[in-house]
Amino acid sequence: MIDVTPLGILTEQPESSRQFYRTVLGIERVQTCTLPPADGAGPQALLRLESPQIEVFSSETRLLERTTNAVIGVEHRLLLKPRDPQGLIARLESAGIALTDRHGASAAFEDLNGIRWELRGLPN
Repeated sequence: MIDVTPLGILTEQPESSRQFYRTVLGIERVQTCTLPPADGAGPQALLRLESPQIEVFSSETRLLERTTNAVIGVEHRLLLKPRDPQGLIARLESAGIALTDRHGASAAFEDLNGIRWELRGLPN
């Protein structure tokens, strides 16, 4: 997909996660890569999500005048701009996922993998 940044999500629930990202969030492309178990953990999969509705923000703050270039802050945010905000809200409610931090046209939720998503473009 043009102008799409792929997003990788590591999960122990590959089938339910794949279903959630496709049907509830409406992500166009969800690819699965099964990984070998690591250190006694259960089977894991890496899901590759691709959609023009997703934006990934990552920033890191460093102190450059130090001998070790100490990192003092790292922030990662996932932003979802749904094409059908009302439909997404209804699908999230049906999946038992509540919106939090609702402020005007934005809100947040946590998915079944514990990942926090921010939503933009919601009706007030």
